[in-house]
Amino acid sequence: MQHSQMVEEPWHLKEKLQEQHPDGNFGAMWLFFGCRHKDRDYLFREELKHFLKSGVLTHLKVSFSRDAPVREDATAKYVQDSIQLHCKQVVRILLHESGCIYMCGFLHYLKTIGGKCGVAKVVL
Repeated sequence: MQHSQMVEEPWHLKEKLQEQHPDGNFGAMWLFFGCRHKDRDYLFREELKHFLKSGVLTHLKVSFSRDAPVREDATAKYVQDSIQLHCKQVVRILLHESGCIYMCGFLHYLKTIGGKCGVAKVVL
């Protein structure tokens, strides 16, 4: 059984809603994705590009911790750094637009992101 058959990711749900209600406003969907190597670990690369191009995702921020930065692709090395770069937008979405963040990885990083973005308390 493939991953996409086991779990229905949030962007698939949004894509279905957009197909069923093309005039609906479903808000912004940001995805911060991180892995070690772009060529080896960037799972679902083509699907994510498709979701960005079709408007299911409004922002796709990808970080590669072990690859040397490429000049035209100068993204943050780690997801937490990318989130920090976009703190104002993330805080606005969380506090004023009833947004949510789903994050996989070490809880330590989630706690430090809250502090760096000026959010006093992060609910875990």
